Amino acid sequence: MGKRRFVPNVNQVMSFMTGLAQGVNWEEVDPRWLHWMLNNWKQITLREQFAATVVKHWQESYKKDWLFSVWKEIEVGNYKDESLLRQAISAAGYGFSRHADWLLESQGFILVPQPRKVRLVKTTVGDLCGSAATLGEAWDRASSFDLVECPKETAPQLCLQYDNQPEGGRLIVVSSEFHLDEKRSLFVLERDERIGRLSDFLYDPSVEPCLAEETELVFAKA
Repeated sequence: MGKRRFVPNVNQVMSFMTGLAQGVNWEEVDPRWLHWMLNNWKQITLREQFAATVVKHWQESYKKDWLFSVWKEIEVGNYKDESLLRQAISAAGYGFSRHADWLLESQGFILVPQPRKVRLVKTTVGDLCGSAATLGEAWDRASSFDLVECPKETAPQLCLQYDNQPEGGRLIVVSSEFHLDEKRSLFVLERDERIGRLSDFLYDPSVEPCLAEETELVFAKA
């Protein structure tokens, strides 16, 4: 005997549309509803509205579960002294910009007290915001996808645990900011044709610059 065709009655349709207007828990929706509504609903305005709602839901799920999936897991907290971490970075062939060197020595640089793993997500401003945006806008948007600040030790540790960064690569590692008088700074990991370098992204929060869509950011996964 063939599979019974799914044909809802008028009351079921009205009940479903009421639920749609109030907000649907998509995890509990029978997939047959999606198929029926998209293929049989005759009022084109409602059909398009329904389709847009479904698409938006799946876009958000896609971003959260796939686009913002874990890129790399690293270990932090395995150095008890900043000077030992610095020596290890130098031994790995990395250089330091003047400001990055200062950040490592500043009181704002805090080592993680105990060894632990951190799951990292690498994304772009465009993937987060859909267009160019400020760091603050990208930061706000990231929180809706369970992305959080990295420990400040993350960028120096990536010098040791990310040895295949492509030439020309530039990653802004998002952590709590370093304060430099009136300005703010974050670590940046970059590589040219000769050497990898721990650098920094220095900006004035009162005139926060707009970051291009292709700007790469690293967050931690909550």
